[in-house]
Amino acid sequence: MPPQNSEESNWFVENLLPHEAMLRAWLESRFPPSCDIDDIIQDAYVRVLDARKKGKLRSPKAFLFATSRNLAIDRLRHLKVAKNESLVENDLSDVWDENMGIPETVARNQELEISSQTIIVGLKQVGFPQICYDFQP
Repeated sequence: MPPQNSEESNWFVENLLPHEAMLRAWLESRFPPSCDIDDIIQDAYVRVLDARKKGKLRSPKAFLFATSRNLAIDRLRHLKVAKNESLVENDLSDVWDENMGIPETVARNQELEISSQTIIVGLKQVGFPQICYDFQP
């Protein structure tokens, strides 16, 4: 949505709007759909207009593209972090299941220990720092 101020609106129409189709195509060719290109473009417009208010922009198009690229990269980082946050460690070893006998409980605990050790070996192989897997439950 263009700005409400008529002078600002004219500047937007002359300097930013002509580049939207090219910007959209450029973003879509470089970033996955999960980035939500529409939101990135709107956020970039707001940032370019804010930067214009603070001072003269020598190249609004270049600033628009650079801002959009940075917003898309930030969005990807956020999505990656949000995806990893769902991998929270749940300690269910102390939950008692009345339907399980002692042999089943021992077997389940052994399976959990083997799984934990497998994950730790994988973290070491990938190169995670020791602090990531050196913990005492």
